[in-house]
Amino acid sequence: MKNRALIRIAVALAFALSIWQGGRIATAASKPYAGTTLNFLVCCPTAAQFLAQQKMTDSIFTPQTGIKVHWDTSVPFGSLEQKLVTTAISGTGEYDMAAWPDSWGAAIKQYMLPIDSYVKKNKINLKDWPKSDIIAGSSLDRKQLLALPFRGHAQLLFYRADVFKKLHLTAPTTWQQLLKDAAIIRKKTSLDPLALYYGGLGTGQNLFIWLNLLWSNKGVLLDNNNQPKFDSPAGIQATQLYIDLLHKYHITNPSALTDDEGTSSTIFQKGLAAMWIGWSWYEELFTNPTASVAVVNNNTRFVPAPGWQGKARAAYGYIWEASILKTSKHQAAAFEYLKWLTSASVERKMLLDKSNPKTATVVGEHLSNLNNPQVNAANHGVSREMAAILAHSRNEPLIPQWLKVQSILEIAINKMANGANVKSSLAGAQSDVAAAVKH
Repeated sequence: MKNRALIRIAVALAFALSIWQGGRIATAASKPYAGTTLNFLVCCPTAAQFLAQQKMTDSIFTPQTGIKVHWDTSVPFGSLEQKLVTTAISGTGEYDMAAWPDSWGAAIKQYMLPIDSYVKKNKINLKDWPKSDIIAGSSLDRKQLLALPFRGHAQLLFYRADVFKKLHLTAPTTWQQLLKDAAIIRKKTSLDPLALYYGGLGTGQNLFIWLNLLWSNKGVLLDNNNQPKFDSPAGIQATQLYIDLLHKYHITNPSALTDDEGTSSTIFQKGLAAMWIGWSWYEELFTNPTASVAVVNNNTRFVPAPGWQGKARAAYGYIWEASILKTSKHQAAAFEYLKWLTSASVERKMLLDKSNPKTATVVGEHLSNLNNPQVNAANHGVSREMAAILAHSRNEPLIPQWLKVQSILEIAINKMANGANVKSSLAGAQSDVAAAVKH
């Protein structure tokens, strides 16, 4: 109890310090952009990170600079890709800034403002982010920086510590161990061993687990020439296991056929499943008493997503970038906000603030924060796990044709989950992807 009290005191002091630091981010003291209103295209109006950042924008950034920022979160995630591409191509100047996942960037980077001179002038330390984050925000030839890291996740396996303790199980580190644990859970409890999802068409969500399986089995999605290579023995084996989790081993609920990422996580939140694999930010929901049932709040633990037995675990990261559109009429003011929004001190303040469950978030990108003892004490150690994974993670391919490739793959996976032959489906998908990457 004494140690926990000391930790709480340390976190409180760190939070107080971060508030002071968060109010002293270097912005133009004379408020040259006062009266400017920026429009920022994001998504997901209930995301804790976004709610926290909007609150801090209104209470700290706007009073400091006189710049108001309108967050447009009205576009749902499933429609954000199309909205972003349409906005970028139209050149109407409707938005000054936008946030986007890494794999979407290749299709819209030509419409984003290079920020190298701003970064150099403001002495922003790019080395405080994982290298993959900076690559994701760079031009396709990597000669210009077009965005700064905004949001990042690592794939984790979440599990119920109470269930595993009762059954004398250890958290699985491989897919093969997961199958053994799942068989015991299915036999001795009324829970689904693992909540999964094969739906979410239009968002590419059913690729998350598939890519984890593919890469951890040493399979290749695209080779160095961006040619598809997933129709290989390793790819077929990995894909077959993904389908077998539902149809052969019966360790997930039949609703997984149509469930997306959010729906399947709700099964875990309700205490109906013993395990769930997904992005690290979901820890916010599983430990949030207003979002998940008490038995989940009190017993959620996590380890990195499983690897393939006898092979090195694949590290899969998912990065969001924030950028300024070339058509913005307020580019300098937009960079003041981008600089502030993505700064380490503002991020640290956000990570330490657990005063409101709706804005309590574990999402961070700066390595200095993810490895910070106070930040980890406040976030159950998720931050350190994210740092280790993101520092050496791989991402979805950063190619202009990715949206076409994603569509081909997600439809193929859903069809296989609904009974289509794995080997022939992969062969067909590989042929379609090969044609897509030519254009």
